[in-house]
Amino acid sequence: MGITSLWQRVLHKIWKWWPRRGGPYDRRPSPPRLVLRERVFDVRIGPQYRRGVFIDVQNLYWGMRSFHPQAWIDYWQLQHFLRQDGATVTLSAFTYYDPDNKSQVDFIHALSLMGYRVVARPLRRLASGAVKGDIDLELALAVLDEAPYLDEIVLVTGDGDFVPLVNRLVQQGKLVKVIGPDKVTAPELIWACHEFINLSQIEGVVMVGEKTKSAASPPATDNEGDKDTET
Repeated sequence: MGITSLWQRVLHKIWKWWPRRGGPYDRRPSPPRLVLRERVFDVRIGPQYRRGVFIDVQNLYWGMRSFHPQAWIDYWQLQHFLRQDGATVTLSAFTYYDPDNKSQVDFIHALSLMGYRVVARPLRRLASGAVKGDIDLELALAVLDEAPYLDEIVLVTGDGDFVPLVNRLVQQGKLVKVIGPDKVTAPELIWACHEFINLSQIEGVVMVGEKTKSAASPPATDNEGDKDTET
């Protein structure tokens, strides 16, 4: 028997009995499988999971105005979307309003009846006659205060001013997601969060035309030049 033939037989036996991956003698743990999850909020995770949602109402209003003059948000459908996976969800909406405008006061009342905690501040009228409203600071402070008690934080806004807030939350080990109008959401905000969801792709939330009874209209100021909460 030649040396070549002998080596072939030895190699054949080694190959036959070597504990290959998945073979009868393999005792090594299998590598973890990569499982792609369905989109956020459509896999049930249970009430032990706490999600905090913080909504920049005025920013969404201007975002929808840029999308379509008659576009509006059905906040009832939005809260249903955020709750559908069974998590414990707290909803906080931040806005400013004109105390003399009944429709704006009714809007805030309607949000509260839908299950939203509403943080509202009256508009400030400057000496020049301009109207100013900005509630970003209150939103950021509320997020930081509640973050230690939450597993996941969802910011519903397109405002790039919240990028430092998102970065701080990520440094604290929090899962941060952003829901916003895709065309007017600041790219830096999309880059900073763990997952971005296009508001207009959520079924039944962004509507155009006549409003239903279950929908409420966000407040709007008469002064369109003041866009402190815009991206």
